[in-house]
Amino acid sequence: NLHFYLPQSGLVKIILSDASGMSRNVLLEGNYEEGDHTTSIENEISHLSNGIYFVTLKIGEKQLTQKMIVID
Repeated sequence: NLHFYLPQSGLVKIILSDASGMSRNVLLEGNYEEGDHTTSIENEISHLSNGIYFVTLKIGEKQLTQKMIVID
């Protein structure tokens, strides 16, 4: 699950990239209200091979990237 907080309503986009930085999938995209949000990404990552990936959360012009490790 991914959890994020929005200080104000806006467009949110969550992108999955591989270790080389190549974009693999848009996990979520849409307008969200101010407040706490949680979304499941289990179905979107279940097919991935073991390895290091990056999840980027874009809110308007701001973005935050976190490392994610997939292991069986």
